[in-house]
Amino acid sequence: MSTIKKTLAKRREVDERAERILAEALRGRGGAITRADAVALTGLPTDETEYALRTLLSRYRSHLDVTDQGELVYRFDPKMERRDAVTLGERLQQLSTALWKGFTFLFKIWIVATLVVYTALFLAMMVALVFARSGSDRDDDHDGGFGISPWLLWWLMPDWGPGYGRDPYGRGLPGRSPRQLAGRGRPEKRFYQSVFDFVFGPKPPPPDPLAADREVVALLRDADGRITTSDVVALTGWGYDRADEEMTRLLVDYDGVPEVQDDGSIVYLFPSLRRTAGEVGAGTFTYAWNRRRAVPPLTGNTAGSNAAVAVMNGFNLLAALTIAPAFMQRFGLDPQLGTMLMAFPAAFSGIFYAVPGARALLRGRKARRMLDEAA
Repeated sequence: MSTIKKTLAKRREVDERAERILAEALRGRGGAITRADAVALTGLPTDETEYALRTLLSRYRSHLDVTDQGELVYRFDPKMERRDAVTLGERLQQLSTALWKGFTFLFKIWIVATLVVYTALFLAMMVALVFARSGSDRDDDHDGGFGISPWLLWWLMPDWGPGYGRDPYGRGLPGRSPRQLAGRGRPEKRFYQSVFDFVFGPKPPPPDPLAADREVVALLRDADGRITTSDVVALTGWGYDRADEEMTRLLVDYDGVPEVQDDGSIVYLFPSLRRTAGEVGAGTFTYAWNRRRAVPPLTGNTAGSNAAVAVMNGFNLLAALTIAPAFMQRFGLDPQLGTMLMAFPAAFSGIFYAVPGARALLRGRKARRMLDEAA
């Protein structure tokens, strides 16, 4: 056991040394090297040098090229940039995504604290004004405007709301989908979720990081393990630069071998991915021009839900401009309360409409661009 450990440690040391030598050599040669150059630089056997070279291909941005003499050249990014390195554009995208998530989180809290609470508050003000005008003092005993009814809880609370997913005897209903429960009189989507989706749009499904690789593998199996960069471009819709970089990664990940053709082009061979007997697990793929592209829904809500949300927010906006000042004047409230009762809900209602309005404009532009590309 000790001998095996020493052998493995020695092999790892040799591999790391070869990778270090090759990486340093590539920085001094503009990132271009041939297999013969790699062997000469490291002084290691061909198989060990080949292993180190493939490791570098998997770690750094790279692509393959062919010289005028038909010799294969491994070209790395001159800066030796790692594949997992985050570019400035990606950092800015991450920052904008984080800012948007922070805004949506805070605005959702604002929605809960404003849309629902202010609606109840303005309703209470309206009731108080009606009673005050009629000369009745029953408003002191009337607290329905401030209470939260079971109906409101029914629509606002999450799935653990009272009786959710249970039969008339209180027993659980395992396996019942929201659509099935909707058929029993329950909404498919809670009202608070409809409100959030009205403003920010439905949450998209998480991306599948291996979806592109599965389609490439399916294409390889269909093409008997032979593929070119043009095939990858046609399949994925990527540009040639990105497709060239991805091909070197695929060579390492799926044990491929590059083959230079007489015309100077490169065909990538993947013997281990050829179709098996019976074509079991061949997979499916769709070329980029045959894929259906659709603009995501603006809200994902029903027309009734959108109307209810819009009316509710419109009521708050109208109430902030009419009911609140009338209430303050009738009961002699401090004018400083105008910020809380008028300015704050009015600003909220404006933003509430502005965010989905801006999303609708962007969605329309995207739809027109897709139509132009399809024409």
